[in-house]
Amino acid sequence: PSSVPSSHPSSMLSAMPSSMPSSEPSSVPSTMPSSMPSSKPSSVPSAMPSSVPSLDPSSMPSPTDRTDPSPISIDCIICDDEETPWMINNTKDCSTFDYVINTYCNKNTYWNNNKFCRLSCYNAGNGYAGDVCCNVPSSEPSSEPSSMPSSMPSS
Repeated sequence: PSSVPSSHPSSMLSAMPSSMPSSEPSSVPSTMPSSMPSSKPSSVPSAMPSSVPSLDPSSMPSPTDRTDPSPISIDCIICDDEETPWMINNTKDCSTFDYVINTYCNKNTYWNNNKFCRLSCYNAGNGYAGDVCCNVPSSEPSSEPSSMPSSMPSS
């Protein structure tokens, strides 16, 4: 290596990275993050949130900025608990078959396409993308009879 910079770039890669920034951007992305922040923001959101708070306030209100004491309204749907054909043939119930609820729900293409056991999946934290179910379980019995008989007689 020469101690004096060349006026013509070499076609060979240097053995040691330069400690000085170049005047032109590289055509190949770096494998290491830069120690210096970018002068302009990226147009693509980062995959990870920043660990450092921003010095510029956001134009978006935060949930704590609300002056309205009413609860935030979230559109929800009434979710059914439709079993798979196999579950029906084998007398398995969505609300009591924890293994499938934790294994299949939003983790299996067939289940995702058919949204089987929708309420039980949602209640177990394995709900389908975009689902917000209104009918979460309650400790109070309902005043309306069910249109479907239960699999077990009540005591």
